[in-house]
This record gives sequence, C-alpha cells and structure tokens, in this order.
Amino acid sequence: MNRNTTKTGKFDMVRIDLDHLQFPVVQVSLDLTSIGEALAAAVVAVEAGVGWLEAGTPRLLAEGTHAVRALRERFPKYLRPQ
Repeated sequence: MNRNTTKTGKFDMVRIDLDHLQFPVVQVSLDLTSIGEALAAAVVAVEAGVGWLEAGTPRLLAEGTHAVRALRERFPKYLRPQ
C-alpha cells in the first residue's frame, strides 16, 4: 500500500492528486451561416465551459474573414491563432 492508498474494510481508497491532471480542451465549430446564430451559439458554448471557438467552413463561406473578426471582437480569448 502506498501513501495515497487508505485501507478501509474490504476496499482500498485511493487518493488522486488532481493538480497534476490535464483535462481536454473542448472546441465548438460554429457551422452556422447566420452571424447572429453563430454568436448566440458561441455565447451558449462559452457559458457551458468550452475552451475554443472555431469559425466553421459554412461560416467562412457565408461571410469570409468578417465572421472571424466578429467572433474575435466578442470572444477574444476563445479563438486560437491558426
């Protein structure tokens, strides 16, 4: 039994140090052709804990780089540089 294991009756309890774990980053691709719908979906995604937002292909085809600019203005820390 190591220092992170505690004997309790029939079962061993294991203590896990969560400070050293890396959790995955969740990315949402905003594949909507309306900028209003894309921004509304981005708000929901960010409130739910998403780490990255992506202007999806349909979004880029509909409005080009304007789509990325609008997302970057509203959510600067959620768009990663390409």
